[in-house]
Amino acid sequence: MRCIKPFRKLFKYTLLYGALLLCTLNASAQLSTIPFNKYEPLVNNGGTRNFEVNTSANVPLVSTWNIPLSFNSTAPRAIDSDLNNAAVWRSLVTLGSLTSAFLEVYDDQPGGRVVYPGGSYVGFVIEKFGVADLRNKVTVSTYLGSNPTGDSYEVDGAALELSVLSGGMSKVGLVTTTNFDRVRITFNVIGVATSRSVYYAEIVRPGTAPSVDCATSPNQLVPVIQESFPAIVKTGTIGA
Repeated sequence: MRCIKPFRKLFKYTLLYGALLLCTLNASAQLSTIPFNKYEPLVNNGGTRNFEVNTSANVPLVSTWNIPLSFNSTAPRAIDSDLNNAAVWRSLVTLGSLTSAFLEVYDDQPGGRVVYPGGSYVGFVIEKFGVADLRNKVTVSTYLGSNPTGDSYEVDGAALELSVLSGGMSKVGLVTTTNFDRVRITFNVIGVATSRSVYYAEIVRPGTAPSVDCATSPNQLVPVIQESFPAIVKTGTIGA
C-alpha cells in the first residue's frame, strides 16, 4: 500500500502541470488569432477572445463613463463587436486632476492575460478632436502585469485633428519596444462640459515583409501597404 501514495502524489502533480500547460497554451493560442501586418481591433468577436475593459472611477457631479441619467457604464462598448459603438467619458467641470480619465483593454484568459510582442503597434480609434480641443492631451501607454512598460506616446488635439478617418474618427497609438498585456488611453482635458469617445483598441502584429533591393531595381515604386508590410499611421506634429 505504501507504494501507491507516491504514485498518487505524482499523478496529482502531473494533472496540475498539465492544467498549467493547457492554460499557457490557451493564452498563446489567443495571440495566434491576431493576423500579421494589419490593423486588428481588440474586441470580442464571438470566438474565444475574452477582452475586458477597465476605466478610471466616476466622480459624482464631475465626470462619468455612464450613460446619461443611468448607472450603466458605456465602457463595454469599447470591446464589443460593433466598431461604431463608442465608450464615452463626460467631464462636467474642470477641477485640476479630476479632468483626467483613462480606459484600458486586456484579454483575460484562464492561463493569464495574453502577452503581445514588443515591436507591435498598439493604439485606439477615438472620436476626432474639435477646434476647442487643440490644447488637450491624449496619452497611450502599455503595461505588463501591474507595471508600466515604459512605452508611452502623448499627442495633442492639433495632431489628432489632422489624423482623421471616415466617420469623424482618429487613430492614436505607438510602436512598442517591449512585451505588454494591457493598453491604456488617458485623456487630460482643459475645458468645461466636454466628452471623449473611444471606439476600440487595435493592434498591428508585425510579420515578415518582402525585401526591396534598391540597387538592382532603381526607381521602382513599391507600395508600402498593410498585409504586405507592417505599415501604420502615426500622428504627430513638427516644429513649435
